[in-house]
Amino acid sequence: MLVWRPPVVSVLKGQKKMSDEEFDRFVDEALKRAEYRTRRRGHAPYWDADNKSQCWMEVGATSDWAEEMNSQGHQIDTDTIRKNPEIYPDCLTEMDGEKIGIEVTELVDTNGIKEHPDNPRYGGPEQFLREFAIPLPRLWSSDKLEKELVAIVRRKDEKGKSNSLSKQFLLIVTDEPGLDEAIFSECLKTITLQQPRHFDGVYVMMSYVPNPAGKGRGHHSVFEVPLAG
Repeated sequence: MLVWRPPVVSVLKGQKKMSDEEFDRFVDEALKRAEYRTRRRGHAPYWDADNKSQCWMEVGATSDWAEEMNSQGHQIDTDTIRKNPEIYPDCLTEMDGEKIGIEVTELVDTNGIKEHPDNPRYGGPEQFLREFAIPLPRLWSSDKLEKELVAIVRRKDEKGKSNSLSKQFLLIVTDEPGLDEAIFSECLKTITLQQPRHFDGVYVMMSYVPNPAGKGRGHHSVFEVPLAG
């Protein structure tokens, strides 16, 4: 019986010796990952990742952030972005010739996830109307946003900072449908957080926005959160 195998698996088998048992386990895992990608959570799914792909999301988010920062005049060497072999922070790179760390986390409404846990398989027009209806965006106020940001920064700041790092930044990614660029900008006007002990800057980055003209690279909106003290 012929069995479909993802192309990447065939390539890997040709490059690395695997026993039939190892190869079958690899295929099973690849298929499970493919199934996961078709059933991403129903609320704010852009940055959603399972445990095994979390590190790739963190590196990818750091790379996107670095490109946006460089477009604003910063000097981050995107070729040096890599996963930190230590537990904390998530990623390492070079900025102005010095080693920096980036901790990546997500701002997401947990109640929204509970209400829309998974995108179900598509089963036709009737099921689409019943289960794929787009919910109204959850409302975000300046007070709610500030409360969430304070909690995230406090939790992450407790982990400290390595002496080997020149600077350390907290990158908060979000795909909240009720927090577009205009709303976030307006909320941020009244928000100032206390300076963390172990972060030199706190940034919020939104999900990818394609170029309206359909040509060239789109962008991720990146905001620096004002810090006092």
